[in-house]
Amino acid sequence: MNWLSTSSIVVFFGILYWLCKKGIHASVDQKEPQKKAALDPISDSPRIRDEGKPSSGDLAKWIAALTNTTDPLERHRLLQCILEFTYKNRKKEEHRESFRTYARMHAKELPGIMPALVSQIGDGVKKIATFKQLAIVLEEDGAFEEGIQVCREAIALGIEDGTKTRFQGRAARLQKKNKSKLF
Repeated sequence: MNWLSTSSIVVFFGILYWLCKKGIHASVDQKEPQKKAALDPISDSPRIRDEGKPSSGDLAKWIAALTNTTDPLERHRLLQCILEFTYKNRKKEEHRESFRTYARMHAKELPGIMPALVSQIGDGVKKIATFKQLAIVLEEDGAFEEGIQVCREAIALGIEDGTKTRFQGRAARLQKKNKSKLF
């Protein structure tokens, strides 16, 4: 084998490696890469959504699945889907009420499944948004005392809210607002 054929083989495999890294499956008759399907949050099976955004129909499916699910980790995953959707749409009163209901449920269930979550996602468990989002919604609603309690629960579980002052600072700000509300 001469140097020209050896370098051609190296270049060929380099391009093939690059294509595989990018997730593009090159073939002779396929000119466009296949579109990746979105994962269905219920079954983790691929499905393609028209808009790529969850809808109220997805919310209804998640809630129905939640009522039939007893596995704590699956409930956690479903509750996260429900909370993400309802938090983003909290300006609508029905979604705001759903958010408060399911966030309280999730906060109540989390202490029991923390060991399993830590074994699955490690330090990622510190970034569960439920407590932060619930504290924000309660603050928006003027329920400062309940917001302070939510912050205390998050601190006890070792969950962080991503701010410099963490939940301790959030609780202090809520305490200050609560005092000013009384006067």
